[in-house]
Amino acid sequence: MRRYYVDNIRWIIILLLVPYHAAMAWNVGGEPNYIYFESNKIISSIVVFFSPYFMPFMFLIAGISTRFALNKRTVGQYVLERTKKLLIPFAFGTMLIMPLVTYIASKFNYGYQGDLFRHYAVFFTHFRNCGS
Repeated sequence: MRRYYVDNIRWIIILLLVPYHAAMAWNVGGEPNYIYFESNKIISSIVVFFSPYFMPFMFLIAGISTRFALNKRTVGQYVLERTKKLLIPFAFGTMLIMPLVTYIASKFNYGYQGDLFRHYAVFFTHFRNCGS
């Protein structure tokens, strides 16, 4: 039987992540981000307030969901299902979206001089959070 309260908690947390990540651009706490605007303490308070809660809640919900999922399928079926559902979007994002985002951030925030195609080599060989 599906537990709708688990689904509701999950979508509420995910929905709250949108303003949280948008507020990161104004964060005054010094936490690195790909896009920076001027510091704003009021908007930054969103980040400070929610930071300790998002990841623990996400792991808790993932654990609860896994427990319920394993009641209906074998471990092998579950691993195969998760691999299909998570590995393809992860590979797509890593190969296409993240190099573009880091290129834009590197170009406008850190003065990167190369083009997008040259940045692909930088992205896949220099494993840092921000910068070129």
